[in-house]
Amino acid sequence: MKTTRPTLAALGLAAMGYALWSALRSPDITPNRNGGFLLLVLVLHDALLLPVFLAAGALVRRVVPPSARATVQAALIASAAVTLIAVPLLLGYGRIADNPSALPLDYPRGLLLVLGGIWLAAAIAVAVKRIGVSNGRTGQTPTNDTQGAVAPQPPDASSRRDPASDAVTADPPPSPGVGSDS
Repeated sequence: MKTTRPTLAALGLAAMGYALWSALRSPDITPNRNGGFLLLVLVLHDALLLPVFLAAGALVRRVVPPSARATVQAALIASAAVTLIAVPLLLGYGRIADNPSALPLDYPRGLLLVLGGIWLAAAIAVAVKRIGVSNGRTGQTPTNDTQGAVAPQPPDASSRRDPASDAVTADPPPSPGVGSDS
């Protein structure tokens, strides 16, 4: 395990070095244009996307109950990923006026259907979880509701309660020969 992380880091650095070396040698790469694009992506991420995602996270933390928070966060992440992938299709990049078969579908409608499916699945997951909680079938998974506390479990069938000390003691093991065929 001690060598896995450094090995992966070395492979990643080697791959990035090869990509940079290939990009610098390629006649299709113009440093000003491609550098400007990378700078624009960095600025848009840090100035626009990051604050929006942080605000959404703070809003989810404040508004959504802890029992549904993970499901809502997962649905938000899936929605953001699907929307990001759909942006070029929504904007019509690649559509040619004299070729109706290029991008022939109703992509806004498709995006709405996929987002609706994501949020329907999230609503069903939250409802199933709430039904399970109200029936007492929550298991022993700690949640933020209890600050990490785990509800005590009832003793198993092989233990009994000692009324004098109110402690749970284990039954002694069965003695050899009792209840056996020998």
